[in-house]
Amino acid sequence: MVTPLAIGDARTCAQGLEFALGDPADPANAVGYASLLTADRAAERFAQGEELLDGRGVSAEFVPTELGGRLDSYEDLVAVLRPVFRRDVGLAMGYGMTSWMAASDVWLAGTPEQREWLACLMLSGGKAAIAQHETAHSNHYVRSRVTARPSGGGLLLSGAKPLINNLERARALVLFCRTDTAGSRSHSALLLDPGALPVDRAVLLPRHVAVGLRGCRFAGIDFDDCPVPASALLGPLRSGVTTALSCRARAPGPAPGPEGHRQEPPRPGQGPPRVLAR
Repeated sequence: MVTPLAIGDARTCAQGLEFALGDPADPANAVGYASLLTADRAAERFAQGEELLDGRGVSAEFVPTELGGRLDSYEDLVAVLRPVFRRDVGLAMGYGMTSWMAASDVWLAGTPEQREWLACLMLSGGKAAIAQHETAHSNHYVRSRVTARPSGGGLLLSGAKPLINNLERARALVLFCRTDTAGSRSHSALLLDPGALPVDRAVLLPRHVAVGLRGCRFAGIDFDDCPVPASALLGPLRSGVTTALSCRARAPGPAPGPEGHRQEPPRPGQGPPRVLAR
């Protein structure tokens, strides 16, 4: 069950979160620099920080209001997350922003059933992961080595994604894969339940410890003719690049937009993001 932040606007919520995080230099602070650096040296998640965010229901900030969350504008999202990023970028990325990056594709292109499923998962504290980039091609959206080909009314996945943040604990996975030969319509997006994939066809690869963000757990997955249902498609077939670019264009940056304006989060079928004067 989600515990709401203090009632009030985003600034009030952010102030409450800042107060809860406390003085980072205080050695007695369980979410201060001392415990943060201990976790970083061990290359483990900042567990005390995640427990604090769970207790304040911060996962709801990534779910649109019409699905039971508190996401109403990017400005509000950035305001609430700023104290978390200020304390530790790895905490912010591992706890929520990776889930947000996956979820934003679902909020934009998913069916009502997909959106409802993911919203319930995230509001209960579950994490989502996104498998988009590959080490061989970095951010090149149309060079995926993971392929999906039709088979028996569904799809068969083949290939590997070597670096996926939060994969080990993810209860939802947004996967970008090649479904055609070339061009901007060559890729599709899928929404998968990692726990439902056959273990002999979807093998979890060993964790890779990064130089930075040491508390984030990056692992990979190797597909070998792994069957998934056609209902896993996120948006129309071959729309993956369009979905990815649309979501990245809408994504909140490290600071909100011009003072006195806010940007709406993505809605299904919506065109370019609107900037609304207050």
